[in-house]
Amino acid sequence: MDLITFVILLMLLSFYVLGLLILWSAVITIRDGCGARKWPTVRASLDTCTTVVRGARQRHTWYDVQVKYSYMVDGVPYVGDTVSMCYNYMKDQNRHEDRVRRITDMTPFVIRHHPTLPHRSTIFLSTTPAIFGTFILAMFYLGFTSGMLALGIEHGTIRLPYWG
Repeated sequence: MDLITFVILLMLLSFYVLGLLILWSAVITIRDGCGARKWPTVRASLDTCTTVVRGARQRHTWYDVQVKYSYMVDGVPYVGDTVSMCYNYMKDQNRHEDRVRRITDMTPFVIRHHPTLPHRSTIFLSTTPAIFGTFILAMFYLGFTSGMLALGIEHGTIRLPYWG
């Protein structure tokens, strides 16, 4: 195997590993986001809940909801800060202000926690299609990398050794 083939294979392999890591992250997010529907609920106390600026570029300002709450599971105290498993900051400040109002108006204030990992918790369920975005990105990424490998082999740019 010559040097250029080795370098190309090494790059494609690193891209493929990166794609698998993105896919793994997406599967975990989907599993927790959809699985949170079955998580047990507990009463919690809301410590802070505000809208914060996460970044400003040119004419756009990005907002987020920053939350902190305390809860107990089996007599052990925990602190959480997750609004939902797939909640991202965005430009629409009014949506975040509405989310803050919904959280502060909750009576009683109830959160969901993972049944075996109680330090993982969320206030709202992840019901948006955005929860599948990373999964779709990873699949396209892996498909592109596989296609580049196949094209390289087909056109002779990548010459794999023959071990038969």
